[in-house]
Amino acid sequence: MKRCLATAIAVATFGLSTQTSAEVTPAPFTLSVGESVLGHTFEAGYRFNSRFGVRGLYGDGSVSIDTSLEGNQYDGDVSLGGFGLIFDYYTSGNTFRLSAGAVTLDHRFDGATSGNIVVNGTSYSAPLNLSASFDQSLAPMIALGVQTPIRNSRFVFTGDLGVVYTGGATASGSDPTNTIVQSDIDAELSDINNTLDDLPIAPFLKVGIGFQF
Repeated sequence: MKRCLATAIAVATFGLSTQTSAEVTPAPFTLSVGESVLGHTFEAGYRFNSRFGVRGLYGDGSVSIDTSLEGNQYDGDVSLGGFGLIFDYYTSGNTFRLSAGAVTLDHRFDGATSGNIVVNGTSYSAPLNLSASFDQSLAPMIALGVQTPIRNSRFVFTGDLGVVYTGGATASGSDPTNTIVQSDIDAELSDINNTLDDLPIAPFLKVGIGFQF
């Protein structure tokens, strides 16, 4: 009787252990959509095991912004987009992850001033067109992230917060009316580029909803 009871307990324990292991083992594939610094984002991920995984992502979009540079207000649009390849290390619990990889930054700002402006200390009523883009099209990144099931289903919430090294940005400008003296434009652009060079990193942010299978 004791031997039968011990055998039953061993079988039950083994069965529970197997079930628990199956419950915490992540599904290998994840597809998700969301928003990121690359725009509207599609992501595909693969888990090698409970600790390591890899993701590929693509983003595209645009956003209208107004910003102040050297005292002048610029209104314009930022074109967003790019690809990314990210390697993940999941901590215990299969929820939080440390990530590193690289993303392409197909970002470009195109805008112009309106009204009176001051360029290199001189007041003008003419507009100044400005374009700017990151110096590095391929930028390394690091991030902290999370991927967790939604109500114990195969649907997951996924998110990342980190930084990318852009190397700074470079701007170019022109006056379509040929009113602003070129030397003033050159001096203004030099000041703007000095400011942009002091910003070698940019935030990396991504949130999304996905499905594991």
